[in-house]
Amino acid sequence: MEPTNSPLFESNEINSQETSESQNNLEFLEQTSIEASDSSVEDNNTNGSQFEGPGNSDEDEDGDDSFEDEDEDSLDNYDDEDTNDFEADPAVDELIAAKKKKTPKRPAELVRLNKLIADRGLASRRGADKMIEDGQITVNGKKVYELGIKVDPVNDRISVSGKPLRGRFENLYIMFHKPKGVLTTMEDPLNRPTVADFIGEVPTRVFPIGRLDWDSEGLLLLTNDGDYANKITHPKAEVTKTYLVKVNGKPTDDKLQKLKNGVTIVGGKVSAKSIEKVKRGKDQYDWLKIVITEGKNRQIRQMFEKIGFDVLKLQRVGIGRLRLGNLDRGEMVYLNETAAERVFMPDLPEELKLKKAQGLQKRAQANPRKKSFRKNSRDASSSYEEKGSGKRPSFKKSGPRKTFKKK
Repeated sequence: MEPTNSPLFESNEINSQETSESQNNLEFLEQTSIEASDSSVEDNNTNGSQFEGPGNSDEDEDGDDSFEDEDEDSLDNYDDEDTNDFEADPAVDELIAAKKKKTPKRPAELVRLNKLIADRGLASRRGADKMIEDGQITVNGKKVYELGIKVDPVNDRISVSGKPLRGRFENLYIMFHKPKGVLTTMEDPLNRPTVADFIGEVPTRVFPIGRLDWDSEGLLLLTNDGDYANKITHPKAEVTKTYLVKVNGKPTDDKLQKLKNGVTIVGGKVSAKSIEKVKRGKDQYDWLKIVITEGKNRQIRQMFEKIGFDVLKLQRVGIGRLRLGNLDRGEMVYLNETAAERVFMPDLPEELKLKKAQGLQKRAQANPRKKSFRKNSRDASSSYEEKGSGKRPSFKKSGPRKTFKKK
């Protein structure tokens, strides 16, 4: 008997096709709902459909004719019952409504491309502009040449020379003791000493906040936080800067008062918030401590020139209440956020002295001193404490000690 002409083979082939279709239906129902497929199998088992999978007996395959219809009926019944259950529970409706409610998307915060590159520590803003002009920057796969273009740091894909722009480095705050004869810049075309020669160990790009002249020394802040730097240098912040100044003479109090009242220099009118003489070694010239809030070019030197004196030495010893302390020349130290915020605390000696005096006065009024005496004490020591007269009386008995003998 040839299998190809056998009606039994044809019947088995048809049944196998039906079996595969039934299996696909079952997989679809299982993906739609596990509970729906389980209920469908139970209904088919009840109606005599013993489908368990391919490779079963002829009785299993014969029962496949009614599997698809019966399963669809059971699925319809399941959906109807399930829908009725949801409609009967208003709490579920509220949950679904809240789930489907779409929250409005926040608009993207766009920033200038050169600022973003500078914040990531890759270059300064001018350096970033040069990179944009040279076509080294791509945004979302396209080169950009427009200066001042804004991008979305979160969603835009930005690359520099074919490499993705690295993530933002943590904010660094550095206090550096700038020596005399060092430029306050990170590079110099004449190869003169710069601040960058002393901070090679810093893991990312930083830049100086403000400046100190070539022939000045003292406290200099460096950071990679542009917002922090702008906040310090903005005129409205009025961050105090304290200097020790040595002049070629002994200015009188009247001339020092003139600096407090204000003088006009190149760049506008400036004044000293506080100025006082300090003793520093044995020198024929005066040392002064001066506090200013402006940041004009060579401001202190010009101020003393206005009253007829030249500055021989100039050292910045504080910004706000951040002190240079014992940090050696050419050395640096990392600051935590608490120390970095001290620059915004004004350092005005006269105001601090006044506040200290007021605080002591309030403390004295709140806790007045009370004289304490022993209760029911009538000895000479209490009268001494009360009257405050003379020395404490002595209670030692004078003369030899008397002895008594029994007769």
